[in-house]
Amino acid sequence: MNMNRKISLSVIIACVAVGALSGAYNLYYRAYGWPLEIQKGVLGGQVGDVASLLEREGYSAYGEGMFRWRYRVDKGNKRLAALCGNQAIPVCRFTRTRRLDDGVIQSAHYSDGILILEEVWS
Repeated sequence: MNMNRKISLSVIIACVAVGALSGAYNLYYRAYGWPLEIQKGVLGGQVGDVASLLEREGYSAYGEGMFRWRYRVDKGNKRLAALCGNQAIPVCRFTRTRRLDDGVIQSAHYSDGILILEEVWS
């Protein structure tokens, strides 16, 4: 194998590796990293964790988008108890929002043991 082929093969392998790592990080961030940032920013800490993630959905196109994550939250969660305040946890309901930018809103809704996180932008 001559030197040009070795260099070309090395470049191709490096590009495939970078693409694979980038794709894996993107999947991780959309499923776990991003909703954790929303929880910390809107709720002040983590309420739903990776094991309690029920579903995630979203889209983005032409500068607009929405992503949503649904979690089942353990009723013994200390952060949840603090957020519910003097409401009893079985009947606790709350909504918190945070505007990051013009047209970008993060929100957290809790009701009936389900936490829904959303980020919407337009």
